[in-house]
Amino acid sequence: MATLSVQVRRVGNSLGVLFPKQVVEDMKIQERDVVKVEIQKEKVSGFGMARGAPPYDRKKIRDDIREW
Repeated sequence: MATLSVQVRRVGNSLGVLFPKQVVEDMKIQERDVVKVEIQKEKVSGFGMARGAPPYDRKKIRDDIREW
């Protein structure tokens, strides 16, 4: 079992989530598999969350996501 936080995205007229490649490989998930998902909405406060954070680096974030 894996626990992770993912962002909900619009897929056509529906909403969906994407599983990171590493999770798919580790759990051996294939297209058309049925998976059990527990949903818990996380509260994210925008106040002060970026204070002291380094500047946004799109390439680094993209590389980090690919490695995950």
